[in-house]
Amino acid sequence: MLPQIWLLAVPLFGILVVFGLVYFTPSIVQNLGYTASRAQLMTVPPFAVAFVIAMISAWVSDRYHCRGLVLVISSLMSVIGFAMFLGSARHSVQYGSLFFSIPGAYMTAPTLSTWPANNATPHTCRATAIVIGFILTNFGGILATWLLGSLSPPPRYTGATLTLLIFSVLIVVFSAFDWWYLWDQNRKKRATRQTLTRSHEDPTLFSAFDWWYLWDQNRKKRSTGQTLTKSHEDPTLGDKSAWFEHNL
Repeated sequence: MLPQIWLLAVPLFGILVVFGLVYFTPSIVQNLGYTASRAQLMTVPPFAVAFVIAMISAWVSDRYHCRGLVLVISSLMSVIGFAMFLGSARHSVQYGSLFFSIPGAYMTAPTLSTWPANNATPHTCRATAIVIGFILTNFGGILATWLLGSLSPPPRYTGATLTLLIFSVLIVVFSAFDWWYLWDQNRKKRATRQTLTRSHEDPTLFSAFDWWYLWDQNRKKRSTGQTLTKSHEDPTLGDKSAWFEHNL
């Protein structure tokens, strides 16, 4: 399986952050001293902010191909929110923390849903990546149903908040590492394309990038004076193609 997909396994499981907030935000707000009906109303502002920020971040990440950057920023917002909730006993601070944790979590979900699919091809690999993503996120959702309440009682939810904080940090770390891996792959592919499109290549350049098939095809084209282009490439190479640029 593709390394860029498995590097996102922990972040995908970490979507339990979203499930935990979705299921238990009213209970969290109610434990801050609000009545049941008032608690429902007080959950609206953080989710309204999350909706606006999620729409903007989705457009930015798609327009500028920066899903990894958006994922890191959104997870850092969640880290700030959970740290505020965990570190203060004041109800106003705990409620204010929801304006970081909820928007951060809701920015994370759409980015993690699309980033693996963007970097997997052909369609069979892409479908597999999507399925793996849904499996891991739903495993995280199962844990989230027990995390707040059964495994971590109100009103502080200390264990649950600490767990969500740790997973948010792990999302930052693994997403940043995945971004670096994809950036490094793109750098190698650009160097390979430059080498392959020359009319007289140095064969020693190819071993560094492990593109034996492409080198062999280009060798066959030399006798006719042609250079290797994407049209000469084996279509089954998928995302290993030198012409496939990973979405960062």
